[in-house]
Formats: sequence, structure tokens, C-alpha cells
Amino acid sequence: MRLQTLVATPASTLNTLMTQETKLVFEKLYKFVGKNIKSLVDRQDEPYTFRLQKNRVYYVKESLMKKSTNVSKVCMHDSR
Repeated sequence: MRLQTLVATPASTLNTLMTQETKLVFEKLYKFVGKNIKSLVDRQDEPYTFRLQKNRVYYVKESLMKKSTNVSKVCMHDSR
């Protein structure tokens, strides 16, 4: 799994990580950022969440996730 930022992906296609997937993501993140992983999880500015789409993991603002649920797939495809 690769950690990536979210780019115009409908929220309906992003899935919550299962327990095993979450464990794998955090293990991989720990290899790269070490103890600074706490800064990703315990943010003071705004809550973020990890979401899975196919084989990629996205780190997304929760407010963006809520807004994107109101955008239909048809609108996303028409705007390209």
C-alpha cells in the first residue's frame, strides 16, 4: 500500500481501513516518520482520517470527506 494525498476522488469509493490494514499502514508509516507518527494522528488543527481505495491509502481531512459525499460520481466525471 502506498500513502498518498487525495486528489478529486469521490468519497463513496474510499473505504475505511480494516484492523489489519490499519496495522500495516501504521507499521509502514513508522518506518518513514518514526515517533513523529503521533503528529499525524493527534492533530490539533483538524481531524484527518486514513481511507483505502483499491491498493492505495489516502490521508484525508474529515471535513473534505464529508463535503465529498455530497458530490455524485456523474458530476466528478463531467468536470474533467
